[in-house]
Amino acid sequence: MLLVWRTGGPGRRAGVVASRRLGGSVERNRARRWLREAYRLNKGVLPEGLDIILVARSDFWEGSFDRLCRGVAAGFRSVKLRLASPGNGGGSTT
Repeated sequence: MLLVWRTGGPGRRAGVVASRRLGGSVERNRARRWLREAYRLNKGVLPEGLDIILVARSDFWEGSFDRLCRGVAAGFRSVKLRLASPGNGGGSTT
């Protein structure tokens, strides 16, 4: 899941969340590492002035890291299109 807010400030801020329902500490830490890396590889798609929260879901492990990166990139492109549409005041996006 992806949550995004406009801040209007310079740069982007990102946070990563993995709950205990995802698994033990090893699985949660791996999920956070993978999501941080997927964000790092795809952050250029998004405009500046955003706060972003990436949430690891239970279906997180159904695939590879490449699939995760493609999903994050697709989510970022969707957010960019929504933010570019006229009349969109920001808010959260999933």
